[in-house]
Amino acid sequence: MKKINVLFVLMLLIGSRMMAQETKLQEGHYQAIITLNDGTTKEGIILASGYSLDPSVVSREITFVNKEDYSAGKFNRKAKQDYSPKNLKSFVIDGKTFEAHEFADMSSRIPVPKPAFLELIANGKIKQLSLWKSESIQDNRTVEEKLNDPKYNRSVVSLPAIFKEGDKRSRSATKGNIEDYIQDNPEILKKYKEGGYLLKDDAPKVLKALGKMGDTIGGLTGSLPHNFDLKTLITEYNAASVK
Repeated sequence: MKKINVLFVLMLLIGSRMMAQETKLQEGHYQAIITLNDGTTKEGIILASGYSLDPSVVSREITFVNKEDYSAGKFNRKAKQDYSPKNLKSFVIDGKTFEAHEFADMSSRIPVPKPAFLELIANGKIKQLSLWKSESIQDNRTVEEKLNDPKYNRSVVSLPAIFKEGDKRSRSATKGNIEDYIQDNPEILKKYKEGGYLLKDDAPKVLKALGKMGDTIGGLTGSLPHNFDLKTLITEYNAASVK
């Protein structure tokens, strides 16, 4: 009986070690689930080592390896698959969901819709999304190091975006179109107009800056105030829409 118990423990240890080897990831490789345009889902690894982990790069394309082609941090280079917002519906990585959208940047002089992966912030009748943009040069620092660099922070912006059921494309959230999106809910609209979605500590300052250059997301006329609580507005609107 003792020999059987020892053998059983050894088998468990060997099995556990093999499983740990199978799931071991190289630095910069992340477990992910992708959803193709036809609805098919795949489990695997997104290769995002070094600079490519920058959210602004993820917004343009990802490189993926199927789970069965990845073992103990190694994979055949031929197994790599590149996906763009044109041939991938969405992916989940590191607890964050990214969706492919035709996105119109309303801060551009001519807002031409372009395909991009946008991070999903709040879901419902209106989706709140975020597009990362960067003008920084490529270097070998980690994302954390780059984002903690004040100079780098000025070059990386998270552009808030909205998408409503029935829309053909998402677009950047601005002071004008937010009001259009919530017209069908008088209570939310009233609270919005009264400044109820501004962070209270800075409400007087931000109210004064509404519609002006300065402390705004993107720093452009028509942008939302920098301290505007878009997520709470979207969450409250979506909750009211399902009652």
